Amino acid sequence: MLIGVAGLVYFFFSLIPPPSLVTRERIKILETHIRLLKAQNPDSTVDLQNLKDKSSEKISIMDGWDRPILYRSISEKEYELTSYGEDGVPGGKPDFIHHFTL
Repeated sequence: MLIGVAGLVYFFFSLIPPPSLVTRERIKILETHIRLLKAQNPDSTVDLQNLKDKSSEKISIMDGWDRPILYRSISEKEYELTSYGEDGVPGGKPDFIHHFTL
């Protein structure tokens, strides 16, 4: 019986994606929505707190470790999305820094 329970627990936890994968996927989703927002209104200010999907649901701005993904405008057309990763410390290992240009 113990092996059966252990196997079930292992199976359950294997279905949960690792935080690094969740973070990368959320950063991609945020980039897509920022691109859409800027395409519709180039002069708009990006506020991650207010980004919504097609069904008007708020988009998660938390990384896989439940910390906020940070947004920064580097220039008029260059942007950066950052997660400080597992340790939550700038410059720690691994940070996820995603640059993109519109």
